[in-house]
Amino acid sequence: ATRTRPSSWSPTRPSCRPRSENVRGGDTILLKAGTYADLNLTHSSNRNYKFTEEVTIKSADPTHQAVVNELFIRGATNVTISDLKFDYTGVQAPTRSPADRRSVLHRERGRHHA
Repeated sequence: ATRTRPSSWSPTRPSCRPRSENVRGGDTILLKAGTYADLNLTHSSNRNYKFTEEVTIKSADPTHQAVVNELFIRGATNVTISDLKFDYTGVQAPTRSPADRRSVLHRERGRHHA
C-alpha cells in the first residue's frame, strides 16, 4: 500500500533534504508549489536513501509545480521524481583548452588515488 505523505517542505524552506528515517519504501512525498534552492538525496552513513520499494517525490499540485533549482542524487535507489520543474540558470564556468582539462584531470586523479 502506498502512503501519500504531505511534505513539511514549503518554499520558505529553501532546501529539501528528506529525513531518511521518516521515509519508507512506498511513500509519496508531495512538495508544495514554490521555488526550492535544491533537492538533495545524497546517501551517507547517517542518511539512508537506499529504499527497498519505490519512493516518489512530486508536486502536490501538478498544475502549480514545485520548482527546484538544483538536484543532488548520489547513492539513492528506488526514487522516482515527477511533476517537478527544474530551473537552474547558474553561472557559466570558463571554458578551458583541452590541455588545461587534461592537466586538471591528472591532478584530480593523483589526489583521488593518494
